[in-house]
Amino acid sequence: MRSKKDKASILAEWRSSGLSQSEFCRNHSLSPSTFYTWLKKSQNDQSISASKKPPFLEVVAVPEEILSPSTQLRFLRVTTSYGLVVEIPL
Repeated sequence: MRSKKDKASILAEWRSSGLSQSEFCRNHSLSPSTFYTWLKKSQNDQSISASKKPPFLEVVAVPEEILSPSTQLRFLRVTTSYGLVVEIPL
């Protein structure tokens, strides 16, 4: 029985090979049904790990006293953890 790491390595090799699944299986003496099961399991694992990410970003409110008194235009500023800044005039 192959480890999860071995299966992932074989799938990565197939993806970079340019071969069809059946050609790859023939060349590596793999059962196509076993290969397909590994592939589906890998896709499901990736889907589950992607779905665990929170769908919302944290929003931090800046107290009004921190704003400069010379600020005439009020706006809502959202800064993401990736550095993206969105300013929405109020």
